[in-house]
Amino acid sequence: MIAPEYDQVGAVHRYWLGDSYRKLYNTPVKMRVMDLSKEKGGLQVVKLGGGMQTQSLRLVDSNGVEWVLRSIQKFPERSLPESLRKTIAKDIVQDQISIAHPFGALTVPTFNRALDIPHASPELVFVADDPVFGEYQTMFKK
Repeated sequence: MIAPEYDQVGAVHRYWLGDSYRKLYNTPVKMRVMDLSKEKGGLQVVKLGGGMQTQSLRLVDSNGVEWVLRSIQKFPERSLPESLRKTIAKDIVQDQISIAHPFGALTVPTFNRALDIPHASPELVFVADDPVFGEYQTMFKK
């Protein structure tokens, strides 16, 4: 399950903030388990990545090819002013992540192939608490 807490809300909450894709965030999904030390000949962390909402790591494989590992869960409080990050505004903004389909990025390559647009091919994987995360281990362990 990606983030079951989005679906664990009451009727009043759903009425005011919507149902959206809450059930998908609470649905068990089969995915490949990735071992960073074995994947692509061994992946090493290059640096922390991500924008205002995503949490990602830039990795490099044994051939020097760069990869990105990005969480499905988003962290929108980073886009809020500091004064609102510990208020109900943060909770509302976080809750509204449920309006985005958690697996939407997986559909993009199909359209890009049809339009002959160069693209990445994202894959849904699970990475356990892995020492390869190094200094970012506490940030990325699940």
